[in-house]
Amino acid sequence: IIDGSRTSIKSSLYVKRLWETQYKKRRKKGKDKMNIFTALGGGQEVGRSCYDYGAFLIDAGLKFDEQRGGRIHTPRMPQNEKLFMALTHGHLDHIGFVLNVAREQPRMRIFATLATKRLVELQLNDSYRIAAERLARRERSQPLLYTEAEIEPLLNRIEVVENEGWFEPALGYKMSFRGAGHIKGAAIILVATPEDKHIIHACDLSLDDQAFVRAARVPNDFLNPDLLTIECMHGALFEPLPDCKQAEQEIVAIAKRVWERNGKLLIPQFGISGSQIVDPLVKAGLPVALDGAMRDCMWIFETTPQWCENDIQIKAPLPIYLGRNESEEGFQRSDNDFRLALARWPGAGIVACTQGMMELGLSVMYAEEWLNDQNNAVLFTGYLADGTAGRKISQIQKGEPVSFHHERVSRNGKLDVWDVDCAVNCEVYTVRRSGHSDPWKTTRDFIVPLNPKKVATVHGSPDAHIGMKQHINKALPGIEVVGAINNEPISF
Repeated sequence: IIDGSRTSIKSSLYVKRLWETQYKKRRKKGKDKMNIFTALGGGQEVGRSCYDYGAFLIDAGLKFDEQRGGRIHTPRMPQNEKLFMALTHGHLDHIGFVLNVAREQPRMRIFATLATKRLVELQLNDSYRIAAERLARRERSQPLLYTEAEIEPLLNRIEVVENEGWFEPALGYKMSFRGAGHIKGAAIILVATPEDKHIIHACDLSLDDQAFVRAARVPNDFLNPDLLTIECMHGALFEPLPDCKQAEQEIVAIAKRVWERNGKLLIPQFGISGSQIVDPLVKAGLPVALDGAMRDCMWIFETTPQWCENDIQIKAPLPIYLGRNESEEGFQRSDNDFRLALARWPGAGIVACTQGMMELGLSVMYAEEWLNDQNNAVLFTGYLADGTAGRKISQIQKGEPVSFHHERVSRNGKLDVWDVDCAVNCEVYTVRRSGHSDPWKTTRDFIVPLNPKKVATVHGSPDAHIGMKQHINKALPGIEVVGAINNEPISF
């Protein structure tokens, strides 16, 4: 456990030898050949975030192709040995490939907050379970990237960062985790190298107070870094995002209208971020049921202690956790029978569940039952990729159909493909509420006070990189801003 002033695990002899052979001769500032940053994934895209700083890595995630049945895209595997890795937070697009990288880097140290470590455990076990179930039902499945037996050894390697203090991840390096405001346990990573290069990695970042975390703060003890790596997810927006509190009030008003007319409200969400959406509904007295990954993430957030001032302790009232029926044989189909009975229950109801873009998962099952009823409603609050069912539902006119695609391999090995068409007679709402800050606020409240020497933008579409660069250059004309492209090195 890392307590901010010391480490409980002493640097290995390997690290010592690596220091002596590779880095000791490069201590003169400005002469270090290792000052190269490369996005191995998550450059001009959202997903598979993996960032190589030469001697260390930050994150290793996956990207799911929502329009191709959840096909997985991985970042490029790091080519040289690494001293350590820092995990910013527990979203799959930042941690889904960690086990694979760790397998190839057996001596690399791995650091994360406790909430992030617990989310790694949840996400990797859940991903493996889903893949195994689909194989057992002879459905087409994503490739198995790891075995179940590999998960526990990885967790044993993750060293927990308990607070925002400085510690030594390797000889000559100093590192500090600071609250990122994105989700519970999310961190901005600060690193001082042996050559006195200062690096800040802020991806993902929120500068708004949310239900379970307060806004990120500028690290005033680490101003003017040599490189700031910053996300630009919303860089292409034409106008600022609404205030989070205003968005939450609008969400509560919509839910109350649907509830009072005895309708059902479906809130498709991504598992981790979505749990913060339901908190204002519960506090307003509405009985919200969480299902799937959202339920499990909420339990982690509820039971994980604070690691920094940004974390907010979760208190009652709490949402309803839809239980999972399990036995020694594992997942039981009776769980889905219960869900189907709930979906067809004649009374009012509010369910928040995965998957957020409605390409697969529980949200599709509920949607196929509820979309046709004009008393019901669907509420979108997150990112919807082009071509996904969620994007289509958010844009079509009332009464128009939407199609949900299904695939299954039959017992004789034949691939069965079918679509379920639903008329969208229910109300459809879209409320912009994000765990990422817009470029106006990010530039004004974070980048300008930091005054970095160089900025690398990541985690956004090509248009988002362009927009973010324009915002930064307008506020700080003398700073070089580079849009990271996967596998293209950036020197600093």
